[in-house]
Amino acid sequence: MKILFINSLYAPDIGGGAEIILQRTVEGLQQRGHSVAVLATTDRPGLQLAEVNRVKVYRAGLLNHYWHFIAQRPGR
Repeated sequence: MKILFINSLYAPDIGGGAEIILQRTVEGLQQRGHSVAVLATTDRPGLQLAEVNRVKVYRAGLLNHYWHFIAQRPGR
């Protein structure tokens, strides 16, 4: 089965438990023979393709005032 997971972050960008559970789920399904990919966001423009533990990870650039990994927050 072909499965696409969509989440704001994916490894190595880990913001909390959701990303850890997602990674375990994705890799587990792949080990069972499913074709799995992930679509996550990035602060870089465009669409990048990476591979994390043999999983295709598409990262789409998102113009966002709040990005998880920057120290400065909007309005500060």
